[in-house]
Amino acid sequence: MAVRGQKEISFTLCRKKEEKESDFPKVLVNLYRTIHYLACKGLTVNIEGYTSLVELFPGIKHVRTIIYIKVIHQKIKMTPNVIHAILITDKECLVYEKYGMFRLLGHMGAAERRFPFP
Repeated sequence: MAVRGQKEISFTLCRKKEEKESDFPKVLVNLYRTIHYLACKGLTVNIEGYTSLVELFPGIKHVRTIIYIKVIHQKIKMTPNVIHAILITDKECLVYEKYGMFRLLGHMGAAERRFPFP
């Protein structure tokens, strides 16, 4: 991605106990392909930016926006040019548009009891 002017993007995935490590969601690989394609076209994202697509995941109509934040707390060592991506629902997107990213992240953090945000 860096070759195309796009910072590396990380997602945090939660695997359920019954899921195997090999059950990695292939749809996420397709999402990375889309982000790479957009970067090749000169459409890059950065901290406090967002991406809205018609459909991020086939069959899931209410989650189609990704917001990008600076990596603050990390359990895995990453290079400094990595940004973290968070999927948000259409309702959360309305809060983001009206009140801003940090208000949304504060509410998400309070709901999950993780601060400063999820």
